[in-house]
This record gives sequence, structure tokens and C-alpha cells, in this order.
Amino acid sequence: MFTAVVTKPTFADADTKLVKDRLVAQLKNVPQEPGDYVNEIVNKVYYPAGHPYRLNHDEALAELASLNRSDLVEFHKKSLNARLMKIVVAS
Repeated sequence: MFTAVVTKPTFADADTKLVKDRLVAQLKNVPQEPGDYVNEIVNKVYYPAGHPYRLNHDEALAELASLNRSDLVEFHKKSLNARLMKIVVAS
């Protein structure tokens, strides 16, 4: 069952919309959270545009608005590509 959930998720429209709505609510709340907002400002100073750590809540909201279920399905397919996976050992 676990393998089926990981390799062939359904990504139901209702579930996808619910998660997206929650992410939007979280991102809209960033300016109200002092720690998150300061971290966003620091990252904007240190990281250039396009760097994943620089993505601030306004940029994330704009990107999220353009994404849909098919984008999620495509990303999942790419993520499960065994040729792209690496094994890292830390000891």
C-alpha cells in the first residue's frame, strides 16, 4: 500500500486545492510572523533572484497562483525518476 501511495498517488482535485489554499494562507501570514519575515529579508539580501532560498512570500504567492494539479503530477513524475536519485551517506 505504501508503495502505491508513493508511486501512484491520486492527487485528487479537492485535496490539491485544499493544500494550495493552506499554503496561500501561510504565505499571506508571513509578514505577521516576525521571525519568518526577518528571515525573508535576510535571504533577499544574501541570495540573488532565482535562488531557492530567496523566494519571498510575494514571489511564492505569484508562483503558486500559476501552478495547478497537472504541474504537481509532472513534478512528482520527475521526482521519482531513479536516474536523478542519489544516495548520500553521512556518518
